[in-house]
Amino acid sequence: MSDTRSQSHSSALELTTSALLAALLASSALVAVTIGAVPLTMQTLVLALIALTQRPGRAALSVGVYLAAGLVGLPVFSGMRGGFGVVLGPTGGYLLGSWPARSRAHGCASACSLRWRGAWSLTPLRRSR
Repeated sequence: MSDTRSQSHSSALELTTSALLAALLASSALVAVTIGAVPLTMQTLVLALIALTQRPGRAALSVGVYLAAGLVGLPVFSGMRGGFGVVLGPTGGYLLGSWPARSRAHGCASACSLRWRGAWSLTPLRRSR
């Protein structure tokens, strides 16, 4: 019984973390510098943070929740815009194609890197005896 309870607690924690990271991704759209038709936002940094801190599936879930919120019309994209009009504009291909693929690829790369190096790579200042 406690094993099932532990699994549901872990699953709920992971889903909550994914939702909070999607909210962080949406709020980072407020910091933007527009150059031409394509804005530069803090979302690139947050996307890398999501990919490096989450497993590949959870990273893709966080980005998917963010994209779904924007597609239904919530103003989460840069310039506080939302809806299909944004996706059909100049940044649509980047949002739908690059973001989910990058979050998944970065997450896979970081997971593979940590497995390959082992836990000792996480402690750079290890004493030698």
